[in-house]
Amino acid sequence: MIYKTAILLHILDWDLNSTDVDVGFGIQFGKFEDSNVERLYLQLCREQYIDQGDPYNYKVYFAHANETSGEYDGPYSETSQICNLLTLALGAPLGMCREISSKDDFKTPHLSQIIYKYNHFQEHLNWDAELVVNAGTVEILKAIINNFKKLNPARSLIFNAVSNFFYAWRSNYDEQACIYLAIALEALLSPNSNTELSHRIAHNACRFLGNDRKEREEIYKITKAFYNLRSKLIHGSITNYDQIMEISPKIYAIVNKILVKILLDGQLIETFDDTKKRGQFFNRWLFE
Repeated sequence: MIYKTAILLHILDWDLNSTDVDVGFGIQFGKFEDSNVERLYLQLCREQYIDQGDPYNYKVYFAHANETSGEYDGPYSETSQICNLLTLALGAPLGMCREISSKDDFKTPHLSQIIYKYNHFQEHLNWDAELVVNAGTVEILKAIINNFKKLNPARSLIFNAVSNFFYAWRSNYDEQACIYLAIALEALLSPNSNTELSHRIAHNACRFLGNDRKEREEIYKITKAFYNLRSKLIHGSITNYDQIMEISPKIYAIVNKILVKILLDGQLIETFDDTKKRGQFFNRWLFE
């Protein structure tokens, strides 16, 4: 049975002249107001008392076709992958999201449920990002979805990093989010040896992202401090919770930017998914 699934996005705004836009692979973003999805949602609020019968002010949804319904909780599901890539494109998590699935193009419901909620980790992130679907968002999203779909989940280090990024912003515990972000960093930036690992990862991060000396120094400082924190968490040492709260939002933003930069560039994707090429890419900076 083919179901069509719509994900209602609570914190996004719509800034396009059209009422819908296709981003490829059968994925369509739409303006919630006056759509079939909105009409069905309001009906569910009235008749089934979802959201306590008090409709949320959704403004954006995306829809895609699924052969099954309700599979969302994990980085391999189509719904989760779209949400995760949208999170990367926006630079901030999606907060609460509701799923509505239908067999007849949203004339009648099959299933409705809240699939994501705000969690403790998200409360500490920087919410200054522009949470809006506009021409820029669509352009970035099309490119990263197209390139992401080419990755081999069984072999791709980039896919592994993107998956752990998903686990990070979905984590209910800040320490847990830090571990997933560390895995994503190591999948992308770890050298081919364990020598001076924290320094090498911090160095690779600052050289890859930093546009000038001041920015590189800041990225290096944050990444080095985060990696020391990661080591304490992994090895069961006593950690300072205030330090976790200070560093984790900053490293989240760094991992986000690294992933977007890679996913927008086919040459970088080829480099970062080949251990030898990636090593050569990083080694060129050692002697500059």
